[in-house]
Amino acid sequence: MNVGDLIKDNEYGDIGLIVRIDPKHVTSFSANCTEPYLIWCGGKLEWHKWTYIEEDCEVLSEGW
Repeated sequence: MNVGDLIKDNEYGDIGLIVRIDPKHVTSFSANCTEPYLIWCGGKLEWHKWTYIEEDCEVLSEGW
């Protein structure tokens, strides 16, 4: 998956846009938990784990 890809959650059908990928982004909750994908979904930006994006979502349209 790449920046600019339009993705869909396979279970709930939510659609989002990958805005940024930062492999070193760490959540404030746990120093051991990286959330490299910044997704625009539902009118807000949220960071998500690699496993969720890569395993539970599919690319609907590839970005630029």
